[in-house]
Amino acid sequence: MSATTLYVDALINHTFRDTPFGAPTIHVGLLTAVTNAETPAFTEALYGSYARQSIDGDAAWDAPVAGEGGRITANTGLIGFPQNTGSAETMIAAGIFSAITAGSLYFIIGIGGVAKLCTALNAGDLFTHDAHGFADDDIVRAENVPGVNALPTGLAENTRYFVANQTATTFTLSDTAGDGSPVVLTSDGQALIKPFDEIQVNANDTPEIAIGALVIPFD
Repeated sequence: MSATTLYVDALINHTFRDTPFGAPTIHVGLLTAVTNAETPAFTEALYGSYARQSIDGDAAWDAPVAGEGGRITANTGLIGFPQNTGSAETMIAAGIFSAITAGSLYFIIGIGGVAKLCTALNAGDLFTHDAHGFADDDIVRAENVPGVNALPTGLAENTRYFVANQTATTFTLSDTAGDGSPVVLTSDGQALIKPFDEIQVNANDTPEIAIGALVIPFD
């Protein structure tokens, strides 16, 4: 799940401990770095004229449907951000915030698609999925599967990997783009492999998140 500890704790306290947690106002921001997706520890965009966007209300998000490993919703409209009037920055994720400035960060979402629940094999350092849809050099991150204690040995959370040696149903992960040398797995297991497209926002660019590209998972 891409929810931060702040959001999960608020839901637990609301459900089990009688601590009210009203429907938050949803604001979408852009992130340039994520060092811990749960704590959370992150860096938000700083380019000239940048501002979070309020994307709130029933019409702004799809009704929940079944997704990979749980329920999901996604944005129903294009999310546009102000033009960059400053220096270039690279965006790696979107954040779901509780306020237009400051506030709490509830979700960190990779831009580029839905996480895939993959089987990891020590033999061949392979990941398998019936229809993963990844291409070589796609940027991804690995996350624990809910209910599973740890990632397969050899993988780390909050780490950028590159897809390599992909076929329709298998792939490996590499530390370096274009390399192909796989990250060595020393145990079998499962992992959620999440796309994290990097978007270069140059001076005068107007960044956008396409309809349906911001997929919020609940597992």
